[in-house]
Amino acid sequence: MAELLEKLMQKQQEEQSLRKEKDKCQNKVELATALISGLIEERENWKVSLKDRKADSKNLIGDTVICSGIIAYLGVFVKSYRDECVSQWVHMLNDFKI
Repeated sequence: MAELLEKLMQKQQEEQSLRKEKDKCQNKVELATALISGLIEERENWKVSLKDRKADSKNLIGDTVICSGIIAYLGVFVKSYRDECVSQWVHMLNDFKI
């Protein structure tokens, strides 16, 4: 009888150990799922950001030309004249596909 009780105790301890291991694995799976989900969302954010950066890089040269012109030439003029010049420059840069 004592031998059977000893085996029962061992099996119960083994069961507890296996349950703890199962719980650990379950927690790891939940964390991994959350991480993968977060990475999928971040991938979408990166796609949008990349699209925006491509558009920005397309306009970089023209934006730089306009900013340089404003700083170098238009600082002393009234706002209405500056706006008119900028509008003309934008139109001209679009014509030249810059």
